[in-house]
Amino acid sequence: MLSTILSFIRRLARRPGAAAGIALLTCAAQAGATSAQEFPQRPVKIVTPYAAGGASDAMTRQIAEHLSKLWQQSVVVENKPGASGTIAAESVARAAPDGYTMLMGTNALMLVPGLFGDKAAFDPIKSFEPVSLVGTIPFLFAAAPGTPVKNLADFVAMAKAEPGKYSYASFGTGSTGHLLMELFQDAAGIKLIHVPYKGEAPAITQAIGGHVQTLIISVPGSVSHVTAGKLIPLAVNGPTRARQLPDTPTFGESGYKGFEPMSWFGMMLPAKTPPAVVQKVNQSLKQILAEPGLNSRMADYGIMLNSSTPEALTVMMQHDIDTFTKVIREKNIKVD
Repeated sequence: MLSTILSFIRRLARRPGAAAGIALLTCAAQAGATSAQEFPQRPVKIVTPYAAGGASDAMTRQIAEHLSKLWQQSVVVENKPGASGTIAAESVARAAPDGYTMLMGTNALMLVPGLFGDKAAFDPIKSFEPVSLVGTIPFLFAAAPGTPVKNLADFVAMAKAEPGKYSYASFGTGSTGHLLMELFQDAAGIKLIHVPYKGEAPAITQAIGGHVQTLIISVPGSVSHVTAGKLIPLAVNGPTRARQLPDTPTFGESGYKGFEPMSWFGMMLPAKTPPAVVQKVNQSLKQILAEPGLNSRMADYGIMLNSSTPEALTVMMQHDIDTFTKVIREKNIKVD
């Protein structure tokens, strides 16, 4: 980046009377590069859209701790839960584009264009500089105890026999779990009743209590209930089986391709953050996300760590925006 700027400056230098301006531009370019190389020079904040406690918060705090050691600078975590992550995202979108305020974004933010359109307070692509993928979490589709099914094929056959009779719980209208189940119903040719709850905990409680026949839930939130025999695991999404549920097949293994995408986390910075700062954060994340110890600890939470280039994360974001927006419009999904 610096070489490109300096090349441009050298071309300007050939013009008569340009010497003074060229000197200023050269100093500015070199100062910008030095600033990026020395980043960070003061505490950095990572804003997360989740409340303290839980897998995502633990992951963010572990990453903050590792970045702090790598950068020899304080990296703090600020929890701003609510509104499916939009409160946290909006606050970062409005922050100074200097790298000192980062967002632990999720693919839930890719629902914003479809759900809110022109009324959205931010654009998932235009309002941020995508930095790197951080990790993924698979979802589990499970049946309530007492439901007469052993696998996904059993449930599909039962649902086809009596369309509209059976229900599923999700952790919110317009959530990624909700949209995943809408896609699955189309693929399987079944019709279920959607019962949304405000979070995974009440959805699990209602399913265990027999108020709904099935539910969609994150794998980390489901393992203890599956182990205790309180939920019947039917399928997980993602390209491979979940480490915590090795006996549960994927949707693909069960005959339903196209459910490989999982819930993901990605680091983002405010739009117009200098490219050199974006690159430094990217390389730092690449380094710490490859550490075996951190990977092992996060695997215990059901999170698979993985880094990417900013360009690859942008492609993922756009893919999810296109997929989710299509489903939202076709199903006329709205949120309060």
